[in-house]
Amino acid sequence: MVDKKQEVLRNKRLYQYMRNYLEIITTVSSVLLIRSGTEENLEKKKELWKYLKSRDGALYLCLRHGLMGNAMNLPGRSGRRISVSGYKICQKIFKFN
Repeated sequence: MVDKKQEVLRNKRLYQYMRNYLEIITTVSSVLLIRSGTEENLEKKKELWKYLKSRDGALYLCLRHGLMGNAMNLPGRSGRRISVSGYKICQKIFKFN
């Protein structure tokens, strides 16, 4: 979506759908990278958000400062623990993975 934004912008509902889908994908990717616990994967998480910011600053702000973006980017080890705990709670409620 980030690379094809101009095509998606023509249809407002499609853009909203794709933005919500991208938010879900980045949230899940961030949580899985955090859960692995390795420095390499934490760096990959940072790179994911940097890429999004460099490609589309407005979309980055929308995702990063939304509810899920804030939850996945809490600072420090305790912030990562909170993110993983939220993921585990969602797993139990929605029964996925």
